[in-house]
Amino acid sequence: MEEKNIDINLNIPTKIIIKNGAIEHITSYLEQYELKKTLLLITKGMLKRTTKLQILLSKKNHITKIIPYILSSNFKASISELKKVKNFIHNDNFDSIISIGGGNILDFGKVVAICIDKNIEPNFLVGKTIEKVEKKLFHISIPTTFGTGSEITKGAIIYDEYNGIKDGVRGTVMFPDLAIIDPKFGKTLPDNILRETIFDSFSHAFESIQSVNNNRFIDLIGHKSLSILNLTLDKYYEKKLDDSFYDNIAYIAFLGGICVCHNSTCLPHRFEQALSPIYSLSHGAGLSALYPEWVRQLEHHNVYKALPENIIKGKSLYKYTTDIIKKLKLTNTSNSLKSLNISPKMIAKRITGKIENDPLIKKEGSHIIEILSQEYLRK
Repeated sequence: MEEKNIDINLNIPTKIIIKNGAIEHITSYLEQYELKKTLLLITKGMLKRTTKLQILLSKKNHITKIIPYILSSNFKASISELKKVKNFIHNDNFDSIISIGGGNILDFGKVVAICIDKNIEPNFLVGKTIEKVEKKLFHISIPTTFGTGSEITKGAIIYDEYNGIKDGVRGTVMFPDLAIIDPKFGKTLPDNILRETIFDSFSHAFESIQSVNNNRFIDLIGHKSLSILNLTLDKYYEKKLDDSFYDNIAYIAFLGGICVCHNSTCLPHRFEQALSPIYSLSHGAGLSALYPEWVRQLEHHNVYKALPENIIKGKSLYKYTTDIIKKLKLTNTSNSLKSLNISPKMIAKRITGKIENDPLIKKEGSHIIEILSQEYLRK
């Protein structure tokens, strides 16, 4: 058996708290870090669903002043939205920011945190790597969906509507300072969002194992995540959504965040970022549409890494993946790809990011992107 890569470089500067009911102690965390004025990024719908947070905001005797910045329910992290917030915090004495929401909101919070630096120009951020800034807001990241793992990663996906691209802003400076993971938020998720975010968590563990940058330590985390995911899917399928179910989906997302942080992702994520501006699927749903053909190509070109038997249970990688998609009721998402009015060559031109981390690219070269594009559009 071939030995796994021993080249391991771990760095998670984010302090992490995983605790049921942690949201109720948010003011204590602010005071612990001696923060005086914080910007709260949250959607109107999320604030309405979070009664504990409403109660906390209604109290006026906190040491830290919390200023809500309410985002629309259909908010998308973009350059234009970033400019609005930068103007809002300009020349004010904010020292911190709290982002509460899904990966879209958390990613936005990461970029807002560095935009307090006068040298950061929103128009030129997308696709850049930033390792140092002169000034940054202390960032507390609180996920309310459990899929992206964004609360502990050093990247933020932002839409540049001026150039029609969606890409990352990356670098060590992007890590949140504090991540508060409260599994109780899982109980507030609509069923479709719950299913889509679970698939997102699966993709992070799966791609970390398949990636060119794969190593022994991330293998352990990825395999553990997939083992728990199997149990969680069984509970979902049997409609046994108890406290342990929500604890597990929060934990799987956390493990997936570690995987993404250290191994990055593969071609499905590159495709999803490229296509998201031109289709209506969520991130998790988009990945579920892209996965079957990608996994089929991994097996066809014999570049896949086998999963342990206790995880895959005698199935091929393709069968294992498509069964997960079926259990999560995401089998129809691929129809959205077939209806796209775009050519394979145009899709290939939109692909950006770290494509060399995908084993298909390593063996077959970049032309595999156009082959995948053709298959995705095939009627």
